[in-house]
Amino acid sequence: RAPITVGPDGEVRSCSLSSTSVGNLLREPWDVLAARLWQRHILPPRREIAQSCRGCRHWPRCQGGCRLSAQAVFGGFSHPDPLAAATK
Repeated sequence: RAPITVGPDGEVRSCSLSSTSVGNLLREPWDVLAARLWQRHILPPRREIAQSCRGCRHWPRCQGGCRLSAQAVFGGFSHPDPLAAATK
């Protein structure tokens, strides 16, 4: 599961926090955009699991929380979501 955001202009982003578009749904087919989204924005952050999340009982549901929030606050995807980190 992965949230996505499609703006009123057709721009597709990995989530509402992201300012980076992977393309425009009005100009490109969904399968092309979905593949680009997965390869560039969804898969790379999922490869970097925060050390504090390893073995956590909440992992199946949480999966480290919001990767963009982690990057914004801690400077990288290998950290947990700041809200997830605050609840431990």
